[in-house]
Amino acid sequence: MAMVGALIAMSAIKLVVAILRGRSNIWFLVILTVIASVILKKFAFPRATVLGQEMLADLRRLFSGLKSRASSIKGHGATTELAMLGAVFGIAAIPTWLCPWMKDVFQQATTSSGSSGSSCGSSCGSSCGGGCGGGCGGCGS
Repeated sequence: MAMVGALIAMSAIKLVVAILRGRSNIWFLVILTVIASVILKKFAFPRATVLGQEMLADLRRLFSGLKSRASSIKGHGATTELAMLGAVFGIAAIPTWLCPWMKDVFQQATTSSGSSGSSCGSSCGSSCGGGCGGGCGGCGS
């Protein structure tokens, strides 16, 4: 956050100098400051930490067998495998034949590469007890 503050402070100083010298092209500086601040914030504060990314990679390695047999998973709460598949690999990893309505509800997730950024997959993996039909709105809910 200090880097963004320093960038804004430097831009404010340059803005005051430009106004005092009678320059009229200050909007270019303002627009560049906003763009640079957004980019800097995105890289300085990533959505997941390095430790979090390593943990997700470990979980994906641990559950790689589950992903490879996703087409044979039974739905409707028989096991928690469907919930774990969605929690670790994202909602796009769940076979669409298990939940045909899922294509309509999660259009962006089903067209993605299966990242863990889905709203259901990463936020409620342990609260989806009972596989399909748990807290994330699995099959049959």
